[in-house]
Amino acid sequence: MAGDQPTVLVADDISMMGELLRTILRRAGCEVVASATNGDDAVRAFHRHRPDLVFMDINMPGKSGLEALQEIMGNDADAFVVLVSVESSVSFVQEAMDLGAKGFLVKPVSARKVESLVQRFRQASPPGVPNLP
Repeated sequence: MAGDQPTVLVADDISMMGELLRTILRRAGCEVVASATNGDDAVRAFHRHRPDLVFMDINMPGKSGLEALQEIMGNDADAFVVLVSVESSVSFVQEAMDLGAKGFLVKPVSARKVESLVQRFRQASPPGVPNLP
């Protein structure tokens, strides 16, 4: 975490949703270091930027958010990935959590819920303690 500003990757194939998330995250004191519009680009951006947080849509072209989550968690078991979807069935959310997601947001997202997840990340990662790969 660079100072007190967590770095974030936002991955969503709907540009309006990605922009909404980036705006909310900036207002919550985060630095958005990368954006992606599909799962393959999200995985590449994660490896390139090593963000503190990832907010990722599940339904994207190419590699899905669940597949990208598996790949990210396979390389960094401590990654703080939040999945975002219109699908909210208990079994779907449970699958995301079983794969390592630290949170799940149902679209349309609210600023309050995004800010709550950023706060949970901050509480889990005390200042001055780096997130090492």
